[in-house]
Amino acid sequence: MTISYDNRLKIYGNLPIYCEYGYCRSYIGTYIEPNGDLINLAELSQYDRHNADWHSFSCTGEETFARYISPPLYRYYNDKKRILESISKKIPEIQEKIVYNPNDLLLQQIYRIDLHLLEFFMRCYKSRHVKIHGNENGSAFFDLSDVIGLALPFEINKEASSSFYKWRAVFPYDKTLQKEILVRYCGYDSVEGILPSTIVSSAFNVNDRFYDIQLGGDYHIQQVPKMVWDEEEDRYVERQSGFFVPDRELRLAGEIEAVKKYVPLSERSQYFRSSKK
Repeated sequence: MTISYDNRLKIYGNLPIYCEYGYCRSYIGTYIEPNGDLINLAELSQYDRHNADWHSFSCTGEETFARYISPPLYRYYNDKKRILESISKKIPEIQEKIVYNPNDLLLQQIYRIDLHLLEFFMRCYKSRHVKIHGNENGSAFFDLSDVIGLALPFEINKEASSSFYKWRAVFPYDKTLQKEILVRYCGYDSVEGILPSTIVSSAFNVNDRFYDIQLGGDYHIQQVPKMVWDEEEDRYVERQSGFFVPDRELRLAGEIEAVKKYVPLSERSQYFRSSKK
């Protein structure tokens, strides 16, 4: 599927991060959904705060990621079964919210991020490779490093005064890690606000998927390895696209290069593929 060129790509990814009460939402960014729709999370800054679903944004994407990337062992999450029960309960709730908000595209998109992350964690916690770490202070937490193939940075909170928080691992939340999960594991593409204009994708067919975008905006496509679930290994494994490049991708790469070389930017829309379907 070739994604249609969208002029909003020129400004998305460069908008200021919305901050409220000194807290900047770390999931701000611009993505292309697996279905090809553009989603700009910076639009949250203009969203009607009085909308009934506004406060649900604080529980969307970012909180789901932080909750399950390294949950502590305590009375609510004392085994994997409890975590899986928690995720199983949330998935239909998010699906219902998507269905009952048919006219709010941004809200649907944000809930879909939440849904993709929940499905990702559901698969992870079913794996036999989930580990439990602890130390002499009695702190313990789940570790998904061997499941997802990434070395996750952990640090025990030794200064916690609460009996609840002393069980928690201090996980340095970084929006780039959530972005990596969305791009490499969940099929999203990230639109980066850097020069040259860049889209980071794990898709194998980047020339087909971004044909129009490469012509319409001179975007650089940064291809990163895709992580796919291996049923036998019971974990995510890396799949490189470089081992085999289909003839179609090679042909499209030649077309893109030729059009960009010989056709002015203002006239390239006549070569867009999505408009011909």
